[in-house]
Parts: sequence; structure tokens; C-alpha cells
Amino acid sequence: MKRDDLLIFIAGLIVVLIISILANQPGTQLHGIFQLPGDSGIHDRETDSLIFRQFAQSEPPVAVYETFTIQLVDNPFNYPRIYLPGQFDRSTTAGMIGPYLIPDGERKVGLPIFGIAPHGTAKYETDQSLEWIPIGTLEQKRGGISTIFSIPTTDAWRIRTEVTADRHPDRAIFRYALCDATTGAILDGGEITGPGGRTSIVFTTGRKMYFIINQQNVDRYRIFLDIQK
Repeated sequence: MKRDDLLIFIAGLIVVLIISILANQPGTQLHGIFQLPGDSGIHDRETDSLIFRQFAQSEPPVAVYETFTIQLVDNPFNYPRIYLPGQFDRSTTAGMIGPYLIPDGERKVGLPIFGIAPHGTAKYETDQSLEWIPIGTLEQKRGGISTIFSIPTTDAWRIRTEVTADRHPDRAIFRYALCDATTGAILDGGEITGPGGRTSIVFTTGRKMYFIINQQNVDRYRIFLDIQK
């Protein structure tokens, strides 16, 4: 082999070696060489950054709510003057006795807040896609007026009530009214006769509220406030 042919051969080997090394380096690409069909070899940095952020973005943190316990107050005189249908226990309600009445022209009409839950309750309760988590509880043996609370959600929430009445199940009756803490307006209400439970969906949000509880021959009751998960 002549000297010139040997030099050309060696130079060819060096070129192939250099191309091989560059082609195997991460992040290195020779334009026009080793490109996929239709790939110009030029990438938009903004697009690449967006794709990276989408893959690198972590799952959003799960909201954590602080649960609270609702108590009954001993002195409800500073609360708005509202009344619950039926009769209160005079020793626990500070004289707030009598039917709740609303004006209807020239006469007064009793507000029918008791009975079946609102029509929206059935719709929400049969929706299997909804998950509920407890946020507040009220557990007591006596009736009265609760402390003021608010619900940290803008979605519909629910009131679950459980009543235990083992001593006099045939004479037990439980009633509650959910009231606006500013105006005293009744926002929701319910009644349970004997032992049992009840669920009501509440659509009012962003307000401070309290309960009025009236019970007779009830051993214990529990009210759970649930929000959508």
C-alpha cells in the first residue's frame, strides 16, 4: 500500500471514530445526520420546557381540613330571637318557647321545616361518585342552642343525624333547626321520631350558623357535618 493510500485510510478511520463518539454523546445531535424522518433537528426550547414541567409536576396536595366539635351554650341571650316549632325544655332554652312563625299577608303561618329532607338530598345521596368526609360533630343528651360555627366549603354539604332512644323508643322525638347566626333565619331543619337517623343536604355556604335542638325522651344524639372530599 502506498503512503498516500495509507494516510487516506487512516484519515477515514479517524472521521468515522469522531462521528461515532459524537453520535453517542447525550444531548448531542449532528443536524442532517442521525435524524428521524420529518425531524428538522431544531427544537423549540419553550415547548421542551413546557413538556418537562408537565411531566415533572407533582400531584396537587390533598386538602386537609381541621375538624371541630360543636358544644351547647349555657347563655344564648345574645343570639337572634328565633323559635323552634314545638316546645323547648324551659331549663335549657332560656325562655325561647313557642312556634316559629312567618308573616303571610295578614296572618301568621308556621314554617314547615320538618318532615322529609329537601328534594336535593335524594339526588346527592344517590350519587355514588361523591365522597364525604366529616368536618364537625355535635354529640349531646340534652337540647339547647349550639355554639356558632361555619363550614369551610363552597359546595353543598350535609347534616347526618343519629338518635339513640333505648329507654322510651315509642315516645322519643328529636328536632333541630339550623339557623343563620346574623339574622336568625332558619336554613334547614329536621325531625326524627324514635331512634333512627336522617340526612339532609345543605346548599347554604359562607355563613356563620348555629343549631337549635329540641328533644324528648332521647338518650343521646349525634350530628355529623360532612363536606365533599
